[in-house]
Amino acid sequence: EADVYRFDQDVSKTIKGKVSFADGAPVTDAFVDAWRQEGQGQGGRGETDASGNYTLMVSGGVWQVSVSPKSPPANWSYNQPPQSASFAADATSETQTLNFTVIKTNAVVKGKVVKPDGSALARDAAYVELRSSEGSGFGTSVDDTGSFQVALTAGTYQVSIWSKDS
Repeated sequence: EADVYRFDQDVSKTIKGKVSFADGAPVTDAFVDAWRQEGQGQGGRGETDASGNYTLMVSGGVWQVSVSPKSPPANWSYNQPPQSASFAADATSETQTLNFTVIKTNAVVKGKVVKPDGSALARDAAYVELRSSEGSGFGTSVDDTGSFQVALTAGTYQVSIWSKDS
């Protein structure tokens, strides 16, 4: 059974599900992230178990949920928008199931983003996204040297970089 991750003290809502490949094989090395759509700063991270299952305990409201590899780049990626779970803002017990299907990756794009003077960016100071003409996307934040590594499926991609003001 998956570990239960509680994001708030007053929780009565459950988001649970499974992360798997298209063939049904479980993804055992995934983080499951949830954050309040209302932007109230609440959120947290759980993990999948040996069967690909996860359970998150949250409070009422609208939650966005997505998955990512524990140790990128992995041999898989989730390249879809986050899923939503909506709960009443009360103490009633509710459960929603959100399952995620990931894709196997077979290529890696590596690079480095630097400031105009050539110095390294701080960790998470920029986000690199690669998007195909079909709309599928892959991305990651830079590490503390400004470097990034993105696992994806072979193809042609447009690269976009968003940076924080520094």
